[in-house]
Amino acid sequence: MCPALNAPENGVILSTKSMFHYGDVVSFLCDFAFVMVGNPTILCTSNGVWNGSVPSCEYAHCDRLPDDPSQGLLFESESEEKYIPFFENVTVSCHEVGKPLRATVTSGFRQCVFDPHDGMPAHWLSGARPSCPRIDCGPPPETPGSTYGFYADTRYKASFFFGCEETFTLAGKTSLNDNVIRCQEDGTWDFGDLRCEGPVCEDPGHAPDGQQIAISYEQGAEVQFSCLRPGYEPYSSEPIKCDKNAECKVIKPIGLSTGVIPDSAINATSQRLNYEARNIRLNSATGWCGKTEPFTYVTVDLGRTFIITALLIKGVVTNDVVGRPTEIRFFYKVQEAE
Repeated sequence: MCPALNAPENGVILSTKSMFHYGDVVSFLCDFAFVMVGNPTILCTSNGVWNGSVPSCEYAHCDRLPDDPSQGLLFESESEEKYIPFFENVTVSCHEVGKPLRATVTSGFRQCVFDPHDGMPAHWLSGARPSCPRIDCGPPPETPGSTYGFYADTRYKASFFFGCEETFTLAGKTSLNDNVIRCQEDGTWDFGDLRCEGPVCEDPGHAPDGQQIAISYEQGAEVQFSCLRPGYEPYSSEPIKCDKNAECKVIKPIGLSTGVIPDSAINATSQRLNYEARNIRLNSATGWCGKTEPFTYVTVDLGRTFIITALLIKGVVTNDVVGRPTEIRFFYKVQEAE
């Protein structure tokens, strides 16, 4: 018979026996937050002695993470021991300019926890290994008329040369009095007041009862317009742009005179014999003439949206009618239901 056993401090014996005989095996278990040092089981041998000693239960701990001076990464804790006690935190900090901690909730600390994983100890400083990456300035913003030199990346200390296209002149400088754009420690590109001064468009003016919104008329600049008169708005909300190689749009007749617009697309509220609405075309022999009414008009379905820049109108002179326009009112709509 083997001698009686005492449970390890902060642990228990997994047996209900009070006497142990040859062949008996006894197992031990440590309380939560404690880890076993020694064998978890011992055997009662034939000569009446145990084949090992009772294991001990020590407070759990985690291995420290090494500092990384190459990126300014430092780990600090209240304990100066070789290990980090269970459930204690380690403070993580970055000490190099332009290399801050990642912007996450847990980036500034790691905690010693019980979290078994394959290939990992049961107790470890949880989470991905901290790092101090170079801050990212992102793609540099475009500048009208400028050209950018090569840059390997967009992170702290990355740089490129700032130049200007033909017909543009380089003006201004960075904070270091040159034309090298650098990614700064605050995550912004140092453009200073560098710019490319180039061709300037003429002032486009604005409509009566309207105003223009513009910063400059340089190439690449945009001008918007708004109406000051209540109930009115610009025919287009799109801005116009000062363009170096602008395309000239051809202004041409919309098709009334040429017959592109068919007779079926032309209607009138009233018409006289031989002066039907289809004769509204500029090159017709008679023209259109409505009956005597307070308000009579012609509608033309253009088939698609046009910007009308001018109207050519002539009077009617025939054997039985002599007339000329005395008042013109121009209305339009895009949808039939309007």
